[in-house]
Amino acid sequence: EAWLNPLSQDVQLLFVLYNAHLDLLVAAQIRIDMNGAGHFHRTIHPVCFWVNPYHGEWTTYVADVCWLICVFRIFTQEVTEVVQLVKKRGLFEGIGEYASLSNIIDWASMVTGGCIIAAWVHHLSELDVLKDFLVKATFGVPGNWVDDATRSGFFDHVDSMVRSHNLRNKLMALYPFILISRVFKVCAGQPRLGMVTKTIMVAGTDVAHFGFVFAAVFLLFTISAMVLFGSDDEEFADLRRAADKSFHLLMGDVDWDKATAASGRFFAAVWFWLFMWLLELVMFNMMLAIIMDVYSETRSKMSNDAETLWSQAYQIVRRFTALHIGKRVSLRSIRFSLMELMDKHEEDKVLTVCQLMKVVPGLKQAQAVRVLLHAYQRHSFHAAPPITIGQAINEIQRLGSKLKEVQTAVGNLIHISDLQATGAAMAPTKTDSEAKQKDISPEARNVAEPFLKQAEASNKSLVDLADNMRSMQS
Repeated sequence: EAWLNPLSQDVQLLFVLYNAHLDLLVAAQIRIDMNGAGHFHRTIHPVCFWVNPYHGEWTTYVADVCWLICVFRIFTQEVTEVVQLVKKRGLFEGIGEYASLSNIIDWASMVTGGCIIAAWVHHLSELDVLKDFLVKATFGVPGNWVDDATRSGFFDHVDSMVRSHNLRNKLMALYPFILISRVFKVCAGQPRLGMVTKTIMVAGTDVAHFGFVFAAVFLLFTISAMVLFGSDDEEFADLRRAADKSFHLLMGDVDWDKATAASGRFFAAVWFWLFMWLLELVMFNMMLAIIMDVYSETRSKMSNDAETLWSQAYQIVRRFTALHIGKRVSLRSIRFSLMELMDKHEEDKVLTVCQLMKVVPGLKQAQAVRVLLHAYQRHSFHAAPPITIGQAINEIQRLGSKLKEVQTAVGNLIHISDLQATGAAMAPTKTDSEAKQKDISPEARNVAEPFLKQAEASNKSLVDLADNMRSMQS
């Protein structure tokens, strides 16, 4: 009665076991959730601790040291880049230039790695305290400790270790997602792999706005399901569980008998049909259409001779080998040399091979030629990028409308010419100068008629081309 009353919503029990042969401690956490619908949700979460996590094996120490070296290497590289930019650009301008998305991902990986290191060091210190408690335990005494304060301190310490373990597991579960972000960063440097990251970045705005509408409709169906099925089905007992189960339904995990038993076949069928038609068949396909449209535009902007993965791997090996034997200069050194040239307000200066060799110390002629040639090709591609299918259709429609205007204008001229010819035939005899003026209209008609036929043919071909491109796009 001291810790459980009618208003209680969460009850947690802790049961501790220790295996001396394996040097393993198990803390079984039993949790009972009581929601407003009257359901009791019981979960048993066992947490295991190695009292000696390294087991005296050198391989575990080597693995941890290698990971620490990788994190420290990323840290030193990023700090070096920040210091160089701050020295050249100043504090605020240098940090502003450095604060790109790729560098933010690097710092996120370092911060998360640092938190994992701190959590692991804290766990090792907690294990030392746990060992002291286990040494004081007496197995022949009920409760294992003679002193009640020591027994209470042991269970409090184990409870603290369980909470720290849960936090550490969440950090370690987050860390692979940050590593995947670094993989996306690496893929962005490869043109063909970078299409995925570019598609996600370009479509992000449209998908985010679509997500607001999708979330509103999904929340509406979730609340409706909680009201219909929550009193009889524990999976819809509260909003969190109902949202999770609704998403499982969206993925095809349907327990139809359970739903009909909860609210009746008619109401369950109405809810399920509306849910599937609106969310899965309509809104999901709309999101796919948004992403595929952006992907097609991104693919059309990529050059046909873009470097493949294996050719770029060959280039990386070639550059690494040539750099270590002194036949080339790293691209990072070339970049910083060009940044120093820009600091001298000479960014508009056109560099030749000889001038680039003077700007970059140690640059060979062959590498200078390759750098300038690739820079020129990249500049030409971005200066006049290829148009997408949608842009081509819009341009064809614009030309078609202009041709229709020309066709209408020529038709009006022919009509005016016919009216002038008719008026000349019906009018009385005029002077010779007036007759010569009337004789101009047949000549204008002969000139305008071929142009009108050509405009009609061009307009028809443009309409056919636009229809073909629409069918290709669909």
